[in-house]
Amino acid sequence: MINNYSCCYYNETMNSNQMSTVNDISKWSGSDNVYVQDKFYIHFDTSKELEEFSKKYKYGIGCKCCSNTGAFMPGVKSKKELDKIKDDFLKNR
Repeated sequence: MINNYSCCYYNETMNSNQMSTVNDISKWSGSDNVYVQDKFYIHFDTSKELEEFSKKYKYGIGCKCCSNTGAFMPGVKSKKELDKIKDDFLKNR
């Protein structure tokens, strides 16, 4: 299933039937015949939340997307890691 953020197709595993929607941020995982994303994007409800996050997140964010409500997270290696970063931010705002 592709998420609602069509500009970045983040944090999903896609089967070969969805191959045409995959861009250069994905790669073949090998024997199980699925694409696995290796880059992750964080998304918030508003651009103000993303701006606040970008000021507090000490590792920096990459390019923004989705009308400045999302951003590429360089160095993040898994959806679990991304979810923890976002949850920690939202709990400690």
